[in-house]
Amino acid sequence: MAKTGFMSLTKLVRIRSNDRKVLAFLGPVFALVTASNVVTISFAKALYLAHNPPESLPWMFISAAVFTMLLSVGYVALAGNTDAGKRLRSMLVLASVSFVGLGALSRSDPAEYSLLIFAWSTGIGQLVMIQSWTWSANCVPTRQARRLFPMFSALATAGATAGGLLTKALIEDVGLVGLLFIAVVLLLGAMIVVHWTPAWDQDEEVPAPSTTQSPLKRIPVAIGALRSTPLLARIALLVFLVQAASVILDYQFSAAIQAHFDQKSDEMAGFIGVYYAVANTVTFLMAFIATGKLSRVLGIGLSSASAAIVLAIGGAVSMALGFFGAGSVFWSIAATSFSERIVGFAVAKQAMQAAVMPVDKRLAESARFLIDGVVSRVGVVVVSVIFLLLGSAIADYSVLSPVLLVVSILAVLVGMRLAPAYEHALLEALRDKKLKLSTELPDWARSEASNIVS
Repeated sequence: MAKTGFMSLTKLVRIRSNDRKVLAFLGPVFALVTASNVVTISFAKALYLAHNPPESLPWMFISAAVFTMLLSVGYVALAGNTDAGKRLRSMLVLASVSFVGLGALSRSDPAEYSLLIFAWSTGIGQLVMIQSWTWSANCVPTRQARRLFPMFSALATAGATAGGLLTKALIEDVGLVGLLFIAVVLLLGAMIVVHWTPAWDQDEEVPAPSTTQSPLKRIPVAIGALRSTPLLARIALLVFLVQAASVILDYQFSAAIQAHFDQKSDEMAGFIGVYYAVANTVTFLMAFIATGKLSRVLGIGLSSASAAIVLAIGGAVSMALGFFGAGSVFWSIAATSFSERIVGFAVAKQAMQAAVMPVDKRLAESARFLIDGVVSRVGVVVVSVIFLLLGSAIADYSVLSPVLLVVSILAVLVGMRLAPAYEHALLEALRDKKLKLSTELPDWARSEASNIVS
């Protein structure tokens, strides 16, 4: 496994001479944008946790989920034929100006505006990240962009790590609100690089944006895809359950941070920054060293549910440690959140992407839009509304550990049922010659698919 990981890392840094200029321009943009995002989220979450009681935490999740969904749909609808570079520059300007305004609001009345600040910071941060990837795909030929994707991911991870370390290192000197202005400086740096980035020749014709179906019209198509394709329906259910379990853990983790740091904003921001820095670094290393091996051992179903497995183990451990005091539970919950983030990005996300490969590309694209943009957000809102109804009954966040365990086990069971549906869809796609094992699946998934066929 170590040898495989070393070969993957060697392959990552083996770039061609014509890649160096591309990386010199695009690389800093990914690093600066992700660093700014980590700094901003550390600020926004610490601000909210410092000025609101645990009972109001569900509003934090609801506002971020709903606002991000509306902002994403609105952005796609309004994007039109605008050049990708202009869109990214406009987004960077909007984010920078808004962060200055949010800084003023947080100084005037942080308790009143903390929810707005968290929702906006989460939504705009995600859009900037998405637009950065879209812009990079329009800057260079498609094949070169795909080849450099691991390097872009590495630079984005480096930026996230740097953002977390910056937060920890500077929080005592600049204060909580000062983090926003650090984020603005990082975004302005990205804006300068984007402005001076040249356009390389494209080797493939890119469809005009005007031909893209509007988000609202894609929803009925996506619902039809879920109804007609058992594999997509099970993926949607798995995403819903994993997201629900993740929100339960996030509630526990947020409440635990409040209690552990006595709602001291600077200390919470520093902790959150280090958390993101270490988690992103370990996620990247795991993706290259252990993901393929784990996925081959677990198979497509359990790999897709790997985050749920971690959550179930964490829920069980937190239940056991609940008898030994809040300190033990805090670190158990923190470790579970840390592990779930790593496994979710390094293993589960890649497994789900491979799981939809046998499905017709048009159906898969529409279903992915519905699953990622709607189903996952609905999971957040449903669990958060239940928390609001429970109110003080969950004031002791450790009482949610049994619920986390049950929901996670349900998600694992759905993941186990995913494997037969994947096998059926794979054989059907190969029979109809809609899928090529040699080119369209990652190495670990190709190995499993070959075993299924044989």
